[in-house]
Amino acid sequence: MDDFGAGFNSYSYLKHFPVDILKIDGGFITNLHNDPVDQLLVKSMIDISHSLGKKTVAEFVEDRDTLKMLQDFGVDFVQGYLIGKPQRALPPKH
Repeated sequence: MDDFGAGFNSYSYLKHFPVDILKIDGGFITNLHNDPVDQLLVKSMIDISHSLGKKTVAEFVEDRDTLKMLQDFGVDFVQGYLIGKPQRALPPKH
């Protein structure tokens, strides 16, 4: 489920839709290390997802401080410029 947290019924969707991976909306991530409210919300999203047997992905991870905080919160995967910039083509198969 992409952009989790952006809609008003996100927790209801999480409860009723058969999803395996929850991607946390980047709006909660971009200023994570400076915003205690975002920190609480992101931590709760990760905790609830894990308690329901789902994996989590945080998007918009652009610096090491944010990555460290997300790792401490227990996020499963991250996306963002810290990891790599979007590419025009897929890498070749090995």
